[in-house]
Amino acid sequence: PAMPVVTDADIRAALLRGQPVKQRFGEQIVPQEPPPPAGTASAPPPRAAETKEDLDSRVTFELALNQLAENFRLITTISFNGVELCRKPEWIRKLLEVLGKNTTCTELDLSSTGLTDAAVQQLAIALTSPALAPQLKALNLCDNPLSLMSETVLSGLSRLRPELHVSMPGGRVLTDGFVCHKQLVEGLSAWAPDELRVSGKLIAQDVQFFCPAEISGDGNERVLLRPDGTTTSGTRWVCELATFEQYNATGNFVLIALGSSKASPDAGVLV
Repeated sequence: PAMPVVTDADIRAALLRGQPVKQRFGEQIVPQEPPPPAGTASAPPPRAAETKEDLDSRVTFELALNQLAENFRLITTISFNGVELCRKPEWIRKLLEVLGKNTTCTELDLSSTGLTDAAVQQLAIALTSPALAPQLKALNLCDNPLSLMSETVLSGLSRLRPELHVSMPGGRVLTDGFVCHKQLVEGLSAWAPDELRVSGKLIAQDVQFFCPAEISGDGNERVLLRPDGTTTSGTRWVCELATFEQYNATGNFVLIALGSSKASPDAGVLV
């Protein structure tokens, strides 16, 4: 039977696959790839081709991400302005991974990136770690569709990292307290020690603290916290309503877990 016509493209592809290219009667012959052994998984189907919009978004994201990854000493402001950060679910995670290795970025511009409340919460929780980008001083979140929930989350972050200035959409200023009524965020809601200290207990070894009124309920009898051991970053305090960690770095009390079944019905609900 007549041999099939083999093109140069077939030959290049065979060489790239490591297949031998034989000579026969002056013609180059590319052998057929053997079928995979029985019981082995077949190769995954090729990925769908990117649309022009997907490609443009990915390239724009990777350019900004690479600039952050390069860690240039003279480039202290990194801008993702206009990049659709929520277009791919893994982009926020990649951004945080690279930011954690950067030591020079002091201002991160995430304005007009389409950030959602969920993405902001993911960002804020990561930034509560003092080891993540400790040099970061400014975070621009302007022109993103954020609700009051994000303000609550970021208010908690501002207490944990008071040196970090956050620019909000519409020029809104983060308030000192809970922006969303009846919302408490585990890992982010925080109180300064002076707000919870029992009056008159100023001697270090005899200091006592109350559970926040936002949890025990306004007008109810105040509930005392009791120390419950230490952690790598601070001291754990507990009561029947909630568990807190007092960070060594700031002294603030951070809500770790809320016993919602025991807390006042007028107190917060978990976000």
